[in-house]
Amino acid sequence: MAAGDGQRRDVAPLTGIAYQGCGRRRWPWADGRGRLLLHEEFPMTADGSGKLWPVDKLTALRLGRRLVTEVPGAGPGRRAFVEIRPVETDTDAAVRRQGWTRADRNRTFRLTHRDYDADQLDGFDYDIGAILVRAATVAGEAQLLAAIEAWSLRPEQFLHPWQTDDPR
Repeated sequence: MAAGDGQRRDVAPLTGIAYQGCGRRRWPWADGRGRLLLHEEFPMTADGSGKLWPVDKLTALRLGRRLVTEVPGAGPGRRAFVEIRPVETDTDAAVRRQGWTRADRNRTFRLTHRDYDADQLDGFDYDIGAILVRAATVAGEAQLLAAIEAWSLRPEQFLHPWQTDDPR
């Protein structure tokens, strides 16, 4: 459908919500404050509160995949990582045995901050001299966001494990 300003606007099927076309299709989601979000800025929570997670990281968390970020170590020769690990439920295990992965917006997450001896990271004994700095368990995405903000971290800092040097 054509807009009055001369720019092309499309209508999403099923919802009838108009969005501005820009070459590639983008489907909007409402954030609860009357603002539409494109798939690149998918909200963490259903009401759109809090900071926004990159869609690939949010999807990974909802599918039960862990995320990691490197943070400053306790001193010279030390490297530290913060890990978000979704807690696996009995339902997750049953679905995995059938060859599937289950998305869940209401997962429980474990956050751990570990400090390692940098010289031990490349070997099998990476846990020699490792220190668990702090750990927390949170229920739900909103509490996860609050916890990482309390640890002075941001959602966009987290990466998939294979993109980091995290030894776990």
